[in-house]
Parts: sequence; structure tokens; C-alpha cells
Amino acid sequence: MAEIIWNPSNIEVPPNSAVLLCGAQNSGKSTFANSHFEKSIILSSDNFFLEVAKKNANNHLATATSVLEEAEGILVKRISEMSGKIIVIDDVSPEFDFRVGTIDFVRDYFDNIIIVSFSIEIKELLSRKVKPNNPSKMKFGFISPTKDQILLTALTVNEQIRSGKINSKVDQSYVFTSSKSADDCKVSF
Repeated sequence: MAEIIWNPSNIEVPPNSAVLLCGAQNSGKSTFANSHFEKSIILSSDNFFLEVAKKNANNHLATATSVLEEAEGILVKRISEMSGKIIVIDDVSPEFDFRVGTIDFVRDYFDNIIIVSFSIEIKELLSRKVKPNNPSKMKFGFISPTKDQILLTALTVNEQIRSGKINSKVDQSYVFTSSKSADDCKVSF
């Protein structure tokens, strides 16, 4: 089990690594990914879902489940295609069983698993503006999270960090407790 490093000033990412981002909605995962990594190595389930939802916007037979499954298939394919390189998976589940399943799958393709968690103070998190609903996602019943859902996810992430489960099966574990510490961090390869 990796030791947790709090508010790191530098994260060293060795070759053949998967960087997993975990945190509540609006905690800064995508902002961190987009400002510290090349877009070509960022795998975002939200982006894959939106891509599939837009493609199926006029498909009356498409269901939320079929759209989710297709988006998940794209993610799995991209992980296997990028084996041996560096990838960033934006938005790994804070739920232990789901996250460990992802880690086990990713471990088949990458030597190093790095988890970066966002344990942003609840007051800061809830003060942020929630992203507006996307019509393509709404068609399939997916809407932006409520403040209660954000709070619940944040509490789950914090519990995973407190219990030490956040760093199960990973090689490096980092936790940011503020947007500023995440913004100030350098990532080196």
C-alpha cells in the first residue's frame, strides 16, 4: 500500500503509468488533468459518454444503459491501445469495489498506478457553480449532480482517504485539499 502524500508540490510520473483521478463532481479533476497533461493522454468517461450520447441523439432505440456500455467500451479500448505509455483516467469511482476493479483492469496494461484524489473542503466544493445540464446527456436521463450528490461523493472520497482504502493496490497516492495546491503542483515525466 502506497503512502499518501498530501498537497504535493511535484508528482513524478514514470513511463508506463496510469494516473487515476478520484474526487467529487466539481472538485477539480478535469481542470487538473487539462492543465497538467496533454489532451491526447486524458481518458474521460464523461467525454466518451457525451460522444456516444450525441451520436445516438436521434436513435429512439438507444437507452441509457446501451449508451453507458458503448462509452465504457471506448474507454476499455483506449486503455488497451495506450498500453505501455502514460494515460490519465479522469473520474475514477470513489466507491472502493468499483475503483479496485478499475485498478485491477488497468494493472494488466500499465506497470505503475498513481491515484490523485481531490479532498476539497466541503464549503469550497459546494460554493462552486455546478455545470449546466447537457441536452445530449439529459435525453438519456443523466443530469448534473445536485449539491446533495456532490456532498455524498465528497464524503465517500474523504472516508476512503481516512480509512487508507484510497491507496489500496496503487504505487503512488496523492491527495489535494484545495484547488490552489492542485494548481501549484508540477507534474514531471
